[in-house]
Parts: sequence; C-alpha cells; structure tokens
Amino acid sequence: MRAAWLLLVAVAGCSDDAPKNQLHPVDAPVDGPIVPIDQPDAGPCGSGRFVTGEVLDLDSSNASFLGVNNLGIYVQGSTEDDATSPNGRFELCVPSATGSVTFDVVADPNATPRYHDGFLYLDADAIANSIGFRPISLRAFDQERALTLYQERGLTYDPTKAHVIVWTGGDVGPQVTLDRPHDPAQYAYLDGGGVITWDPSYGQYTLIPNVDATSPTGTLTDIEPHTIPLAADKLTLVGISYFLPDVR
Repeated sequence: MRAAWLLLVAVAGCSDDAPKNQLHPVDAPVDGPIVPIDQPDAGPCGSGRFVTGEVLDLDSSNASFLGVNNLGIYVQGSTEDDATSPNGRFELCVPSATGSVTFDVVADPNATPRYHDGFLYLDADAIANSIGFRPISLRAFDQERALTLYQERGLTYDPTKAHVIVWTGGDVGPQVTLDRPHDPAQYAYLDGGGVITWDPSYGQYTLIPNVDATSPTGTLTDIEPHTIPLAADKLTLVGISYFLPDVR
C-alpha cells in the first residue's frame, strides 16, 4: 500500500509540471501546420477594406439631427453597395486594399423633398482613419434646399452645372482647389452645437458651386490631387484627410 501511495504522489507531482492549456504533450507530434496565436484576422472584408461613415443633411445639428436616409451607395467597378440608415450611416466593403474609392450615389426617389443623385469620392487616408479614429461625416442638401441655400450665399443654383461638397478630416490644411470653372467656393465649419457655420476663408466643409460639367471629371487638390467625378445637376461628395507629420 505504501509503495502504491508513493507512486500516486509521484504521478500527481509530474502532472503539475505539464504546460497549461496544451492540446498535445510536449514530445507529441502536431497534426498540420503550426499557426501563430497572434495571426491577424482577415476581418469582414477579406483582402478588401471596411468603409463606414455618415451622410447628414446640411442643416442637421445636435439639437435637430437629420440623417440622409436610404441613399444608395454603389462601389464603382464592383457589386458592393449599401443604403444609408435613417441616421445617415453606411457600412460596406470595398474590394481594393489601397488607394481612393469612388461610388455612385442614388437618392431615394420617393423621398420628399428628394436629395440629389451623384457621386462619393473617399481618399485612402479618410478610409483608413474612419475606423474608430475620425469618422467620415459628409453633408448633403436636398433639391429644394439647394435653391434657398444658394440664394442665401448670393448665388444662383444652375442645374446645368455640377456641385461639390468636400469634407476635410484631420489637421488644418490648405484650401481645396478645383481645376474646373466654378462660382466662388463657400467654407463652413461646425460650431459647438453641430450647426454649419459659414466662414469667409476656411472650413472643414467646402461647397464648390456651379462647376463646369463639360468634362466628366475634375482635379481637386489639397496637398495631393484627387480625380473626382462631375455631372450636371448632380452632387459630388468628397471625403479627404490631411495629417501633419509628427515632428516630436
């Protein structure tokens, strides 16, 4: 009995030295390749990229929130698409792993008033920084509001021209410029209540009104050039990011 008891204690003592949470003994062969435990997950988009943001009405504020609902967003050259939720949010995958992405935008035909059809252009930095850091927040106006907005800004809405609204995320960079003829650019930022506030010289949002649409594209420039789509009586939404280098 004493010998059997000592043998039991010895076996128990050996088990305490075994590696914890190990599926195979140390000297046992492992079936298949060894996969590092910190191997990155491919994520919901596989080799592509996840894109998320929001499209809000130009007059939306914290006190009177208004998302652009049921705005169809279609990745050009792909079958990927989404429609905005009532709060204006969109989420979808884009097949390219790098670079800018252009989308076709189709407004809800049954909405009253109806928003504009058009395009959405997002640069690579805006996409990369949209996940948990600086969400893309675009603004749009409906067809009726376009007329009164332009009047308020001393302009006349021209349905034979294209119209562009640029959202700039990140650090304060230079004014954006567009190489197609257009009326004077209008600049705006959000005040503490999330209200669009117009400024004579600079803003996080830039409205470029009545853009010559005889060419299907234009070159928008901040630090880098961006080729954006243009079409008559359509609204091109642009999301770009600019970050100063860290010199610390």
